[in-house]
Amino acid sequence: KNGKMKRLKTLIFFSFGQKGTLSIFMLASFYVACVYCLTFVQFLSLSLSSLPRDATVESQATDYAFNRQNEIVFTHRINIPKQACGCTDGHPELRELLNRLEMLEDEVSTLRERCGGHSTCCGAQVGTKPYCSGHGNYSTEICACICDKGWKGPNCTLSDCPNDCRGHCVDGDCVCYDPWTGFDCSELICPNDCYDRGLCVNGTCLCDKGFRGEDCGERVCTKNCTGHGRCVDGKCICNPGYTGEDLSPPKDLSISEITPKTVNLTWTNEMLVKEYLITYIPTSSDGLQLDVRVPGDLTTATITEIEPGIEYSIHVYAILDNKKSIPVGTRVIVGQTDDSITVKWKNSRAFVDGYHVKYGPVTGDTLREDMVPKGLGDTTHATFTDLKPGTEYVIGVTAVKNEKESQPATASAVTGLDAPRDLEAIEVTETTMVLLWKKPRANITNYRLVFVFTDGQWEELSLPADATTYTQKHLVPGKHYNITLVAEHGQRKSAPATLTASTAVGNLYVSNVTSESFSIAWNGTKGSFDGFILEIIDSSSLREPDEYNLSCNAVSYNITGLMPSTDYIAYLSGVVKGTRIHTVSAFASTDVDMPQNLTAVSITDIEALNIQTDSAVLTWKPPRTPIETCILILLAHESMQVCILGSMWVHGIQEWILKKCYTLLPQIMSIVGLLYKNPKDCSQTLLNGETTSGLYTIYPGGYDKLPVLVYCDMTTDGGGWLVILRRQNGNLDFYRNWKNYTSGFGDVNNEFWLGLSNLHTITASSQYELRVDLRDGQESAYAQYDRLYVGEPRSRYKLQTGAYSGTAGDSLIYHQNRPFSTYDNDNDLAITNCALSYKGAFWYKNCHHVNLMGRYGDNSHSKGINWFHWKGHEHSIPFVEMKIRPVNFRNLEDR
Repeated sequence: KNGKMKRLKTLIFFSFGQKGTLSIFMLASFYVACVYCLTFVQFLSLSLSSLPRDATVESQATDYAFNRQNEIVFTHRINIPKQACGCTDGHPELRELLNRLEMLEDEVSTLRERCGGHSTCCGAQVGTKPYCSGHGNYSTEICACICDKGWKGPNCTLSDCPNDCRGHCVDGDCVCYDPWTGFDCSELICPNDCYDRGLCVNGTCLCDKGFRGEDCGERVCTKNCTGHGRCVDGKCICNPGYTGEDLSPPKDLSISEITPKTVNLTWTNEMLVKEYLITYIPTSSDGLQLDVRVPGDLTTATITEIEPGIEYSIHVYAILDNKKSIPVGTRVIVGQTDDSITVKWKNSRAFVDGYHVKYGPVTGDTLREDMVPKGLGDTTHATFTDLKPGTEYVIGVTAVKNEKESQPATASAVTGLDAPRDLEAIEVTETTMVLLWKKPRANITNYRLVFVFTDGQWEELSLPADATTYTQKHLVPGKHYNITLVAEHGQRKSAPATLTASTAVGNLYVSNVTSESFSIAWNGTKGSFDGFILEIIDSSSLREPDEYNLSCNAVSYNITGLMPSTDYIAYLSGVVKGTRIHTVSAFASTDVDMPQNLTAVSITDIEALNIQTDSAVLTWKPPRTPIETCILILLAHESMQVCILGSMWVHGIQEWILKKCYTLLPQIMSIVGLLYKNPKDCSQTLLNGETTSGLYTIYPGGYDKLPVLVYCDMTTDGGGWLVILRRQNGNLDFYRNWKNYTSGFGDVNNEFWLGLSNLHTITASSQYELRVDLRDGQESAYAQYDRLYVGEPRSRYKLQTGAYSGTAGDSLIYHQNRPFSTYDNDNDLAITNCALSYKGAFWYKNCHHVNLMGRYGDNSHSKGINWFHWKGHEHSIPFVEMKIRPVNFRNLEDR
């Protein structure tokens, strides 16, 4: 180059085979030689250009020669002065060329070793020593490298990725090929990474709620706009005629804590709404729909005012901007009690013969079994009774067909806690009250006792589980209290045991009775009121009521100016802030007034008095009270007393031999002759002088045109009792209709019922007390109430009783204020007809504690003659009498 290159020597090998074909080695050698020459030309170009000007390059060249192997040998010799290498440190390009030259020489040497002579030469390309880059072994059979684990490539120079990844490894990390991802390139990439609106699972987007599409890029509308519009970017474009925002309804409505009177509901909702509307209605066609509203931040509610054993359909609506969502609904049978469970299931799609049901306590070893026929419609239900309160039961149901059973469907349920039993108030004083009850059968943790006052205030306290009595102190005299006692086990509660009781105050007492006046006294109310109003009413309504305003400190009052021999009713009301409260009453009867101005006209003047040897004439002024006869009492000077009966106002005294002077003294009894011409009850019959128990005629209400033949008990507790019911031998059927019970039936010498109409007439005329005598062999008991009133026909003869005393227990309080019921006139509170169920009649509630008109001698539960607090519901009492007499009978008896 530049006239300074003298010669080039290049050695190039060409090898020809025996058949004159150019071998693959020749091509390789030719390629290497060309690269080699080109490199040297570049090198020399750089080297020569860098030589000093005075440097010379000597070159000798020969064109070619033949050797004995018929190889053509090209020779070119290049002499590079040593000082030319002294500049390598300053020329990086030159150093790089030298390195490449060394590599080329090494590769040529390798080719010579492997392919020179008679060795077999593979056509595959191999690298430099060590073969396969030191990460494998070269196989002459396959003419390729077998790489060690973790390496790959033709010369084992590439690192292998974990799990044979779909990519290549760089510094130990996988660089994945499209569309793979992950540390080992095993996961498919989701489109647009699901826009962060969902979860990518193996290349598929699982979109979050409210989004859809391959990449979750499309918003959705709730309920797809209910089919009345199209969804654009998550908003509904409504069709003509439709408008409004679509509300999401509540979800997952479930039932829990079922009692005979309540049901607890829970639900979920992701939207914030203003409120929820809950509707519930019996599934029967004549049910009344009720509703409850719950604030929008709540997802639980308790439904009340439901009846036991009735199936209800329940729906919950979400309310927002006065719009209702579609409802979420369920059905529930309110049949879970403390001793029963009602279950319900969907019928099998296949036709079956029935269902085999097994149930028993979770902790027990024995199961009860029952066959239940398939119900009509889509569902079947069954009720299991006689269960233990507060116990969890497991229930299994299998479908049965041709003696083969399906797999069981199982569920568990817990019976409710039974309520405390026989709650009653004993030892009641003006300010204290002792409560007594029996423990429930279920295991409990405590009791909750609540006193509710008549003014709405209440007091609540917790009692230990082993308590059976409690004394409430500091009560207000003359007050009524509503008492509830509930058994609890954790969060579970029993049905309440209820009782209404009063402290012993507010009673009126009648005293100092004359023909024109009497006194009214009361106690225990001082300081409780702002004042009192006393009202006196003539029971026969012959005069206007008298009303007296009394101070708050008054405890008695004397009423004057009354009519003789008249029944009065006194009403005493407390006054608080101008309002009358706590009215109590008493009955009183004024005495008969005595005859006045009795005179003897000129007894010593025979002519004046027309005195005969055996007669004389007496005149006097008659009393104002209508009487039937008079009794004349004559006393002689020697104190001899002679009584003569007469029936005339001017009475002739006959058959007297008047040999001496007589002194006539006026003395009058309370009533002379027969005290009551038309006795209205047995007490008046007794006061007329009849002291033997038996049949008598009375006039209910005092009406002489309505005589009734009755049985009077003249011996029990002073006598004067009018018997209104007797059960003693079962000879008379008491399962009768409304008409019979209204008019009465039976034989008053045997078993009988006096009749509701007569009872109303009698108890409306005066205040009566009630006594019930019970006998069972040598045992006997009685219950006495200081007031009895049977209402008018339009109230269906509603029962009202007063305070209890006696030895039988206060069972009748359960029937307070209840109308009478018969099988053809059902007025009770129960779902069933109590009279029809128990084959009797009474003032039933739901259903009874007293069943005196039940079946005679029937000891099955609640069907016999029962007084619950004496013999319970499973013992029929052989002898019962109900009887009444006036409350003021003892006052009359004293007179």
